Amino acid sequence: MKLEIKDLSVSLQAQPILRGVSLTVEEGEFVSLLGHSGCGKSTLLKTVAGILPPDGGSILLGGEEITKLPAHRRGTVIVFQDMRLFPHMTAAENVAFPLKMQGVSKAERLRTAEELLEKVQLPGLGQRRMSELSGGQQQRVALARALAAKPKLLLLDEPFSSLDENLREEMRSLVAQLHREFGMTTVLVTHDREEALAMSHRVAVMSAGKILQYDVPEEVYRHPANRTVADYFGDCCYLGGRVENGRFVSELFSCEAALPDGRYDLMLRAGAIRTKQAGALALTVRQIQFRGVDTLVTLEAGNGQRWKCSLRDCPAWSVGETISCDVTLDECVFFSQDNRN
Repeated sequence: MKLEIKDLSVSLQAQPILRGVSLTVEEGEFVSLLGHSGCGKSTLLKTVAGILPPDGGSILLGGEEITKLPAHRRGTVIVFQDMRLFPHMTAAENVAFPLKMQGVSKAERLRTAEELLEKVQLPGLGQRRMSELSGGQQQRVALARALAAKPKLLLLDEPFSSLDENLREEMRSLVAQLHREFGMTTVLVTHDREEALAMSHRVAVMSAGKILQYDVPEEVYRHPANRTVADYFGDCCYLGGRVENGRFVSELFSCEAALPDGRYDLMLRAGAIRTKQAGALALTVRQIQFRGVDTLVTLEAGNGQRWKCSLRDCPAWSVGETISCDVTLDECVFFSQDNRN
């Protein structure tokens, strides 16, 4: 169902956490809330779920006002990092618990639980206790339990952060597969940039209780709304300069720029630097690391800014050598120095 959050404000212990947040998630969308710890993303999720009360604003689900409804009547289910499974129950009993609360017969709810355990790739493990399952398996049980409740809105609060990288990748793929199959509206809280970009229809980047940018992953990454968003994704450096008469000029590089006259920072990501094409940007090779599938090269500009470039072929450069590179302006962004964030 469609989720609408309008001008939502939340305080904890008299400290403002969310500051007038507005966000719309269309029916069937997968949206990620991305940001550093303490930016308010988990607070937003818990407020939508009914765990935390708002100071102001409204929350609508499928057009229905749910702001003042208790958590169990909202049609939302939240999966936490710590999973909150019942250790005295089997995997099947954990998954079946929401159905038990709905008055579904024992035979029917256990049958449904076994079906859902199979969907989360745990066939035949329904009779195991939580202590007999790995962390990754327990996370799958928690996901199956959430699906058993048939929520209108699925909320995921950093559910993969305690898993190792291989398990994280498996769980991402599984969640994406289940989202396609069940088609339920889903909101994921994460601080993992790659996770948000890879899994989401849209990404909301948060900082200090506000949403700085909300757009499709490609737009958020390639055209950040401000430096705070750009810096969160990393892999970027800045060249300070000035635009005069349609041309940006810095001490290291110049190019055409259809911008009003003034001082700007030019954001350059490694992808904008073309090392195989001679150009106006002089860079010094500081490190070369062969990694098998690629070679990671660290390049440094005259102002000390550094980029790490992944190259398929091992270059015939030496550490300390200066090379001239071209710059692709399609992957560059100008930020006015009068409005730095």
